[in-house]
Amino acid sequence: MAASSFPALGALLALGGLPLSLPSAASLLNLALPPAPLDENEVAQRVKKYGQVMRSYVLSQPVDPVHLRASGLDSDPAPLCPGNADQLAALKQPASVADAQLLAGLLDGLQPVLKPEQPIASPEDLIAPFPEIPSTSQPAAA
Repeated sequence: MAASSFPALGALLALGGLPLSLPSAASLLNLALPPAPLDENEVAQRVKKYGQVMRSYVLSQPVDPVHLRASGLDSDPAPLCPGNADQLAALKQPASVADAQLLAGLLDGLQPVLKPEQPIASPEDLIAPFPEIPSTSQPAAA
């Protein structure tokens, strides 16, 4: 069966850049047979080719400038602070006694906020009572 016997099929094949002849029955895939295992070399070649195609496809896609601005990629990188290297030795030392007193004072000041003497609201104001719902079911007649 040739493409010339079907003019519409021949035109479609010509437009798609495909050859104008249809494959022979010998070159078609026989789906009744189990799939043949691939050797490691063929798998590696397919993975490499797939990776190249995906990389070229992804890198060819346009990037919305909104995404670049959100992550900061369109601005200058944040400058490094050279003074932190000088303070590294001080940061490695254990905390001093003054730090412990400072933290204890902060925690003592936090306790009245966490557990106030006067309640913020009474439970009666927070919990709404629901009205009684009368039962409308009738007992089954015997």
